[in-house]
Formats: sequence, C-alpha cells, structure tokens
Amino acid sequence: MKKNNISESKTVQKLAPFRNELDLINFEIVELLSRRMHICRTIAKVKSQEQIPMMQMGRVEFTLSKVKELAIAQQLRPEYVSDIFERIIHETCDEESQIINTLSAEN
Repeated sequence: MKKNNISESKTVQKLAPFRNELDLINFEIVELLSRRMHICRTIAKVKSQEQIPMMQMGRVEFTLSKVKELAIAQQLRPEYVSDIFERIIHETCDEESQIINTLSAEN
C-alpha cells in the first residue's frame, strides 16, 4: 500500500504545475467575465437612456458567428465555444433587462 501512495504522490507532483496553470487560467477567465459584464451593464444604461431595445439579435448572431471563427482558428470545436458564449450572452441579457427595467421604473 505504501508503494501505491508513493506512486500517487509522484503523479500529483507531476500534475501540480499543470493544475496551478489551470487555476490561474480559471482566475483570468472569471476576471474577463467580470470585465465583460461591467461593459454590458454600461451598455444597458445607454440602451435605457436612448430607448434602444435590450435584445439586439443581429449583434447576438454576429457575436456567435465571430466566436465560432475564433474557435476554429484556435483549433477548438466551434460548438464548444458557441455553447459557452450562448450561456454568457443569456446571463448578460438577463442583467441588461434587470438594469433597463429598474431604470425605466425610476423614470
């Protein structure tokens, strides 16, 4: 049993630098999502002030098309990246709707 624990420990040690790098990437992804949401909140305020509809299907379609192209260029499956961005867009649309509704109620 000791031999197995030693083997597992060596495996964990070999994986540690990769896991640390993944942890850093995860942190960076969350930071980028936060930055993206901050920009979307600003966009929601502008849409509210200018009475622009929250949903801009042309922009959504453009974004999804663009990220699919970027995925292919980075040797990723476009469906993988598109699925992630559909969720991101859904979340930002919900946030924009809440902001627009709140600002409309105040006016």
